[in-house]
Amino acid sequence: MNQIDAQTIADTYLAEIEKNCGLELAFNREVVEEHDVGFVFFYNTKAYWETRDFTHALAGNGPLLIRKENGEVVELPSSQSVERSLAELTNC
Repeated sequence: MNQIDAQTIADTYLAEIEKNCGLELAFNREVVEEHDVGFVFFYNTKAYWETRDFTHALAGNGPLLIRKENGEVVELPSSQSVERSLAELTNC
């Protein structure tokens, strides 16, 4: 799976979250991390990305991992680093 395929999956997943929460959400397209296990996408409200005003920011939203092997979406926790989260996933 390449980044474009992963982005398509992430976009679809984020659209579902958006429908459920009633906010306009968006990815930070400037920061996408590629790791051995998959691609990590960071999201927040569209208003936050446009203004960088924390009054528009979400709290507790961890990044999304799209696994390369099967396209599975994994919501990573916001309480720890991406590196630690990925290490825990690969040690299971």
